[in-house]
This record gives sequence, C-alpha cells and structure tokens, in this order.
Amino acid sequence: MYHKKLTLPSAFTFLLLLFTTFLFSQNEQFQMRQLACGLSQPWEIKFGPDGFLWVTEANSYQITRVDPVTGNAQLLVDLSNKKNFPNHSEATVWPQGGLQGFAFHPDFDNSPYLYVAYVFQFDGCRPDTAGCYFKTKIVRYNYNLNTQTLSNVMVISDTIPGSTDHNGGRLTIGPNTENTD
Repeated sequence: MYHKKLTLPSAFTFLLLLFTTFLFSQNEQFQMRQLACGLSQPWEIKFGPDGFLWVTEANSYQITRVDPVTGNAQLLVDLSNKKNFPNHSEATVWPQGGLQGFAFHPDFDNSPYLYVAYVFQFDGCRPDTAGCYFKTKIVRYNYNLNTQTLSNVMVISDTIPGSTDHNGGRLTIGPNTENTD
C-alpha cells in the first residue's frame, strides 16, 4: 500500500489556510431577515440581472419577482391554468416538481428571454404499479425591461416524460459551442 508523505511545508500551508479561514469567517457580518412570505413551495430562487430575486412556486405555478431591499413581491405569471390536472390543493395525484426551474438568457440585457420548465400534462396512471405519468414543458418568455412583464410565450419542448416522482427541472444555459468555421 502506498502512502504519500506529508512534508513540513505542505503541513504548514494547510494549517495556515485552515487558521485564516477560521479567523476571517468569525468576523464576517451576517444579518438574516425574511423578505417574502406566503409563497407556495418555492422551487428555484435566483438573483436576476435586474438585482431582484426571481422565484418559481412549485405548487401554485407562479413566478414571482421579489425586491431584496423592500420585500415587495410582483407576480410575473400564473401558469396554473396551463396544465390539464387540478391545482395542488384539489389534486389526488400530483407530480413532484410542478412549476420547476428557470434560466435567464446569458445576454439578458440584449435578449431578455426567460426559459421556464413545468409539468403540464397528466397522461394517466398504471393500475398494476400505481405509477402515474406526466409530461414536462420548457417554454421561453420575452421579458419587457420597461414594463417588467412576461409575454410572447414560445414552446421549446413539450414531450419530456415524467412521473409522480423525480421530475427534475433545473435549467441552465451553457456556452454556444457551435463550430463557426
């Protein structure tokens, strides 16, 4: 069995990093306060390019924008009527996830698009396993920077299979790796 020998300079560097991390973390100021209440199972919370917190609410199918200074909340869109099954409080079968994740276009100032994922279609249940099946949709909204509203929904995909368990839906936009040669 091979064991790597710890040298004195390595041990000193490690202890120095450990000590400084502990020392400086103890002096960091931290203040906690509640910004918004009454949200229906917040699924994803991100700081937007506008400095506001943007929140998807899984059960109510709402996207809310919260001012981090005042706590004032603005409803951007309610998608509860964009699905073919009852609301959470009335449903006998509910998909894990509901309204899920979202992503801002990487160049939001010039292309103010918001991409959103949500479970929208109940396909039925299998009697032999009690498993139920749903579909997830990804859409793109235009965000008007002046009026702070979403409009012009465009469906990106509406065929993503899911079930009553483990419907993921975090979205991210990676770099464009298209070969331009």
